[in-house]
Amino acid sequence: ANKHWKLPPQGVLQGNGSGPAIWSILSSCIFQILREQHCSNKIRSSIRGLLLDLIGFAYVDDTDLLHLDNTVEDVVCYMQRKLNTWNDLLRVTGGILAPSKCWWYLVTFHYIAGKWKAVQPE
Repeated sequence: ANKHWKLPPQGVLQGNGSGPAIWSILSSCIFQILREQHCSNKIRSSIRGLLLDLIGFAYVDDTDLLHLDNTVEDVVCYMQRKLNTWNDLLRVTGGILAPSKCWWYLVTFHYIAGKWKAVQPE
């Protein structure tokens, strides 16, 4: 190890060509654990009618978590639980969330006159 490092680096490191493949495997495992801890949403696909477990999406080193629920309070509660679990599992791998790259949006919809419309949360 380099004597100038306070702690030796962990993980795949920036620029490693195998990084995207490793992240794909790692994030799939984290998503599976979240599914087992009932952190997913059950949604039905519109074309085939398949019931899907949806937690979020991951691409390269970017992850979007989501939660669908009836009340703002439930969304906030479940998203915080999901985020805490994601963070804990990421830390086990040697990773860490970068707060400067983390943010969230609350989006609410109401069914008005036969159409779904985005509205300001109450």
